[in-house]
Amino acid sequence: MNDPHVAELFNLSRETFLKAGKLLEGPFEEISIPYGDDTLPGYLLLVDDSGTPRPTLIYTNGFDSTTEEGYFVIGAAALRRGFNVILYDGPGTGRMIREKKVPYRPDWEAVLGPVMDYAETRPEIDASKLVLFGYSMGGYLITRTAAYDHRPAAVVCDDGVTSFFATYPPLPEYLVEWIKSGRDEEAIPVLEWIKEHDTYARWALQNGTWVYGTKTEPEYIRMSEQFTLAVKDMHKITSPVLLLEGENDLVFKGQAGKLASELKAPHKHVIMRNIDGAGEHCHMGAMRLTHQTIFDWLSETLK
Repeated sequence: MNDPHVAELFNLSRETFLKAGKLLEGPFEEISIPYGDDTLPGYLLLVDDSGTPRPTLIYTNGFDSTTEEGYFVIGAAALRRGFNVILYDGPGTGRMIREKKVPYRPDWEAVLGPVMDYAETRPEIDASKLVLFGYSMGGYLITRTAAYDHRPAAVVCDDGVTSFFATYPPLPEYLVEWIKSGRDEEAIPVLEWIKEHDTYARWALQNGTWVYGTKTEPEYIRMSEQFTLAVKDMHKITSPVLLLEGENDLVFKGQAGKLASELKAPHKHVIMRNIDGAGEHCHMGAMRLTHQTIFDWLSETLK
């Protein structure tokens, strides 16, 4: 991902978002969130300038999404319903990977913990009503966080994820076994053939190697196994959880149901249907229905 056009277009996207943010009805602010010896870049969007503490939705990126995208995914809908919104770039995403070269890490509570710490310092935010929203792979990141940090008032998984291992792209079982056992010399020619014949697989393998900070594609696939929610972690979650699942989602098929079967916390598992246009990954064909499903549940959960 060292193509200079990628950096140029990303920067143009961010500049445009900053210009647009100043035109929103409510306050819009660039923020820097303390993160160890570093900071996480992000945005704070408020419902209004009254200073009234409000419930706040914290958006967590997926495998290839950007912070700015979060406004369209859920941010605009949240603001209209009385929620403040925090958008942030964690390791492996947005400016953290493009400018600082900081890759993903599986222990995401070390990332979202500081974001919630920051939220608690803002008088406009009701710290008792923090909502974690995870987009695609973000569904793993926020549930991993909720297992070790019980501050969230609610957790929304779009979609429910138990493991990212060998999902981007899905690979033949024999090839996964070769990679797990370190037979890279045999696996790499097969991966090259797959990339030559499948543009999705080529993109996923190249992107994974980049955002996970590995030197080779087999290393990326092995590392992706660390992004797995163990059953013991599922049992530690205490926050109420909404698990969405696309009826036709081939990426995380069945994972939301598995998570629902293990959760001891209050939860709701919703299958989004093809007939409504919501059956694909993250339900992009029916965003109004997705928002209605999410905010109806949040209204009931947070009351």
